[in-house]
Amino acid sequence: MLDAEIAASKFVPGRSLQDIDGQDWGDPDPCDSHLAQTCTRLHRKQIADFDDEDLRVMVGQGIGLTTLVPLATSVVERRPLASGDLYPGALLAALIRLPGGYWAQHIELHVRVVAVARAIDLGDPELAGTDLAVTLRCWLEESA
Repeated sequence: MLDAEIAASKFVPGRSLQDIDGQDWGDPDPCDSHLAQTCTRLHRKQIADFDDEDLRVMVGQGIGLTTLVPLATSVVERRPLASGDLYPGALLAALIRLPGGYWAQHIELHVRVVAVARAIDLGDPELAGTDLAVTLRCWLEESA
């Protein structure tokens, strides 16, 4: 759970994305992909119960960005290599893969994420050649 980030965020704890956006997506369809079923479940899950993986999935799918990107940004500021169920830094990678148009409309968040990205030592042998290192290098060049 993301207790410190939840406490610092602007949304009311105990609410889900469904509560915030007012859209009931219904129950997950068993014929849908695993990802689609997961997103449908997460849309109903209380945000206070989200973990890094939940944030990574929803941000990566572009769902609930107004609510979740500030929360995910707070997470990576405290733990830049938050991974979810993937590789170290997967949550940060989901953030930096958001379209440039998103960042153009959310300059303050962009500045915060750029600061996190710049603070990561891309020469760290653990990160050398990883998807995160390549993605960060490219994104930082574009954000300069």
